[in-house]
Amino acid sequence: MEMPKDYESCEGITGDYEKIEAGGYICKIVNAKVEKSQAGNEMLVLELDIAEGEHEGYFQRRYEESKKGNTDPGRQAKWSNNAIHRIMILDKEGKCNRYFKGFGTIIEESNTGYKWTGDENTLKNKVLGAIFREEEYEKNNGEIGTSCKVNSIRTVKAIKEGKYNVPELKKLDRGETYEFDTTTSDIDDLPF
Repeated sequence: MEMPKDYESCEGITGDYEKIEAGGYICKIVNAKVEKSQAGNEMLVLELDIAEGEHEGYFQRRYEESKKGNTDPGRQAKWSNNAIHRIMILDKEGKCNRYFKGFGTIIEESNTGYKWTGDENTLKNKVLGAIFREEEYEKNNGEIGTSCKVNSIRTVKAIKEGKYNVPELKKLDRGETYEFDTTTSDIDDLPF
């Protein structure tokens, strides 16, 4: 075998990587934008990064890693979906979504002197608390792995004081089937 010409300068992937644990983190908003949901409803989309502690800048590092060695012009690096939080602006009745109102309260309480006016462009570098939970996913080889994703947001104060609960592991839906006892069924008249 002939070694690649750039072997010595190539940065190898060894499988070792930094991993965060489920829990509460102080985060900053890296980007905020309004997008349409699949149903066509407006939602506020927040791209977050960890702002304090041993994992500060974790998602920025992951973003930079994803850009390395990318020579495909059609494949653009994206912010990790694990650090994106979406909030619907209106509820099903067309009124202010209570979670959107809660976001306004959280962002104001977490950023002294800041007044949320609905301008998403003013959110960059604002801080808030984020609770990450562990979720299962299926790897390319069929094995089950886990990753931590933003589950909910809180005030910075709530995170610092530990006034939050970490949700349980979200298990992957494996299409489990259930057996039913049909010997005592009273649904024989159903049309199927």
